[in-house]
Amino acid sequence: MDKELLLKIIGAGFIRSICDEAVLQYVSRDLHCDFLSKDKILLGKVICEKFNGGNNFIGDKPIGLPSVESFLKMLKTLNGEVEATMDNEGRNDKHLVLSDGVLQMKYSLIANSQMPQIPRISSEFLSNIPVTLSINKEFIINFHKLTGAIKDCKYIYVKSTGTSVDLILAQSEDYSTGAKMTYEVTEGESIEILKFNAKMFRGVLYNNRHNGDGTITFHPSGIAFIEFNSEKLKISYHLLAE
Repeated sequence: MDKELLLKIIGAGFIRSICDEAVLQYVSRDLHCDFLSKDKILLGKVICEKFNGGNNFIGDKPIGLPSVESFLKMLKTLNGEVEATMDNEGRNDKHLVLSDGVLQMKYSLIANSQMPQIPRISSEFLSNIPVTLSINKEFIINFHKLTGAIKDCKYIYVKSTGTSVDLILAQSEDYSTGAKMTYEVTEGESIEILKFNAKMFRGVLYNNRHNGDGTITFHPSGIAFIEFNSEKLKISYHLLAE
């Protein structure tokens, strides 16, 4: 199993203190990794096409990681080629055994009865014509610096005329005094106002600053769809407006 690639796949969706559970599933040689915040506002998905070794420990049924952060730390401890096998497969208390030939570690998986149910966004909810903003690493770094400079930045407000979009960073419900950034977007429906969790928005962008260019698509119905296409990986998030 390619340890470095698996680290990259799971690390792409993991956001500390926000998304720490994950569900892995092997689908037609592709590894799917789903992330869900506890309040179910943020849904992330990473797909790696033609991932070698996934069927050896995942099989045809999903497995759940109760703490992505702990799993990543454990995986980083191992050296070279890593072998992963399932222990107690078919029981409710499954474990994943990781070994590099010298060290062997056992990681407890989420019980089948407690497996997170990953919601799907209805296409009807996305029926409006959205506005799409292109982003790159420079955009993400500047955005991260600005949100970090605003003490207790809680919200990202989005307004759009259909041809341009305003991102307003605010500390409270009153966004009239927030810092505003204006960008051109692909033409879509106007958006009067949407409010997003600033910590989640910032975390998604900064966590993927090395994953190539991307887009943020704002749907008037109240969803931000953030997408990156890096080498081998398809990374996407749905963030619900508050």
